[in-house]
Amino acid sequence: MTEADGKHVFISYVREDSEAVDALCPVLEAAQIPYWRDRPALGPGDAWKAKIREAIREGSLVFLACFSDNSRAKDRSYMNEELALATEEFRMMPPGRTWMIPVRFDDGEVPDWNLGAGRMLSDLNYSDIFGANYAANATRLVTTILRLMGEKRPDPATALAAVEQATHAGRADLLKRFTKEMLPDPARRIELDDLVSQEVQRVMAVLNDAERVAAGLLRGSNDEQVAQLVSEAQELWSLAEPFCASLQVAARWGTPDALGPWANGLRSFVSAANKMQGSNQALLELRHLPGMVGIVTATLAAASNRRWDNVKTLVVDPTVRNRYEPTPVPLLEATDPHKPFSAALVQSEVARLVQAEQLDPAVAGDGRKRELAFVGGFDEFVDELRGQHVTHPVAGLGCGGPQADEQMALAGAAVTDQA
Repeated sequence: MTEADGKHVFISYVREDSEAVDALCPVLEAAQIPYWRDRPALGPGDAWKAKIREAIREGSLVFLACFSDNSRAKDRSYMNEELALATEEFRMMPPGRTWMIPVRFDDGEVPDWNLGAGRMLSDLNYSDIFGANYAANATRLVTTILRLMGEKRPDPATALAAVEQATHAGRADLLKRFTKEMLPDPARRIELDDLVSQEVQRVMAVLNDAERVAAGLLRGSNDEQVAQLVSEAQELWSLAEPFCASLQVAARWGTPDALGPWANGLRSFVSAANKMQGSNQALLELRHLPGMVGIVTATLAAASNRRWDNVKTLVVDPTVRNRYEPTPVPLLEATDPHKPFSAALVQSEVARLVQAEQLDPAVAGDGRKRELAFVGGFDEFVDELRGQHVTHPVAGLGCGGPQADEQMALAGAAVTDQA
C-alpha cells in the first residue's frame, strides 16, 4: 500500500517522528488505504524533490501534516518544503474541500501556517494521534480518509487494527463505541463478532498461560504477598475491561439471538479458570476474576433494562466443563462472586486486619452479609428462570420485598449512566 502509483495519502513528517508514523501506517494498511512517505517510496537515485512534488500534486487524495515538538523545534526541514508545496496545491482547491489534515503526535499547537485567503493551517480540524484516545482518533481519521475515497465506513480489518493498536483506556472506550454502532445493524454482525472474539482471545491467552502462574510465585511476608495478589487482580481486570465494556452494551440493548460471542466468552473464561492447575492456590483462584466480572457486568446491565431473557442467555443457560465433574455444569455453579478471593491467604489476612483494627468489621462482616443476601436472591432468580416460572421480574430477586427494590436500584445505577 506504499506505492506512489494512483491515488494515495501523503504523509509529511520530520524524521524524528518516524516511530509515530510507523505506528500509524499499519492502521492505514489494514484499511487498504495507499499512502506515500519519503523513506519507503523513494528509490536509489531518485530526484527526491521532483518525486515529492509529483506525489503531492498528482496523486495525493489527502495530505497529512504531522506535528510534534520535534517538528516545531526545527526552523528548517524538508517537511517545511513539503508544506509549501501542499499549500500551493491547497490554494487552487475550492473552499470547503477536505484535503489537508493536521495530525498531532503530542499536545502542542498546530503551527499558524498561512494557507492564503485568510486561512491558517491551525484553523483546520486536526487529529490527535497520541494518548489514551489514540485508537478512537485513529479510527476517525481513517473513516474520514475512506469517506474521501468514496467509502462510507471502515471495513472489519480497519476496526480490528484500530482496536489492536489501542492503549488500554482507548481500547475499552473503542470497543464500547463499536458495539453501540454495530449491534443494531445486522449487516455488521460478523464484524462485531470478530471484534468480540479478538478480545476473548486476548484474555484467554493470559488465562491459559501456565508459565505466568508458575512465574508468579508469591514471596515475602503476608502483606507483601497480598500486595502481589492485588497487583495481579488489577492486571486481570484491565485485561477483561474492554470485553466487559462491549458486554455491558450488548447485555442491555441486544437480543438473545445476537449474544453468542459474549456468552461464549464468559463460558471460555470460567472454563479456563477451572482447568488451570498448579500449587499456588491464591493465584489460581484469581483466574476466576475475568469470568466473574463478566457475569456481574452482564447481569447488572441486562437487569437495568429488564432484559431477563438476556440474563438467561448470558449467565443462566451456558454450561462449562469442570475437572471435578463428569458432565458439564451450569456456569453459575462453576464460579461465584467470592471465588477469585477465596484463598486462605486472603481470608486470613482480612481476619488479621480486622483483629488489628486496621479494617472496619462492617466491611469484612456486614458487607459480606449484604453480598451474600444479594447472591442468595440472585440464585433464587436463576432457579426460577431455569424453570420458566418468572411472572414478575423483581420477584426473582430477594423474593420481591424491599430488598429487591434496593437491589434493582443499585443494578440500574451501576450501569444506566455508562451503557
